[in-house]
Amino acid sequence: MNQTLRAVEAVASFFHKNHIHKLIWIFDQPVSNSGRIKQIILEFAAENALNWEAELQYNPDKYLAESSEIIISSDAWILDHCKEWLNLIGYLIREENLSVNLIKMA
Repeated sequence: MNQTLRAVEAVASFFHKNHIHKLIWIFDQPVSNSGRIKQIILEFAAENALNWEAELQYNPDKYLAESSEIIISSDAWILDHCKEWLNLIGYLIREENLSVNLIKMA
């Protein structure tokens, strides 16, 4: 839970600093804990007056790939098929000095 909250706080910082109007979180409905994480996101947004929504989708990959919005995902198929995407992790590492443990792959 602590890591989830830290990740949500990092996204909130990005949201504020970049004057994002609205953020919609999409979760895979059949995956366990999706509903619980959705509730955590919505409660955090309400407590911090953030214009965030959270949805459960049965086929989020297709939903995101067909969206005209800017997509943030680590799924290669989604990134290959969506219209626009943003590397949020790269941004957070560079701009927020997010600490990471990198493993060099041979």
